[in-house]
Amino acid sequence: MTPSGRLDAEERVELSRLRRENAELRRDNEFLGRGESRSLLRVEPTVSECYELMEAEKAGFEIIRMARLLGVSRS
Repeated sequence: MTPSGRLDAEERVELSRLRRENAELRRDNEFLGRGESRSLLRVEPTVSECYELMEAEKAGFEIIRMARLLGVSRS
């Protein structure tokens, strides 16, 4: 930070990167919070259940992200 209290160029770049990362993590948490198949009170979902969830949520979330979070293939 500069003596005037402003961020220098390197700090602005890092802040921007951290904001993007934070937004990505929020999206991950939003998706994981929606899926009943990932409830802590349940057994591990089947692959079929994961794909059903992905199909139901594909309008709001990227397939690549959902597949990664659920631990299944994109196809």
